[in-house]
Amino acid sequence: MSTFLIPTSLEEEIQRMLNSFWWGSNKSSGRGIHWLNWEKLTMHKEHGSMGF
Repeated sequence: MSTFLIPTSLEEEIQRMLNSFWWGSNKSSGRGIHWLNWEKLTMHKEHGSMGF
């Protein structure tokens, strides 16, 4: 995606899929597990993050 421009709708759909993967809902309780917030996930590894 850093090489080609993609439609905004596709970008939003990919973002929804990523959010569902990381913070997806639990079928029994209806709530997901929030492991880390997005800002923490996207920080560089040298700053204590996962480096995504």
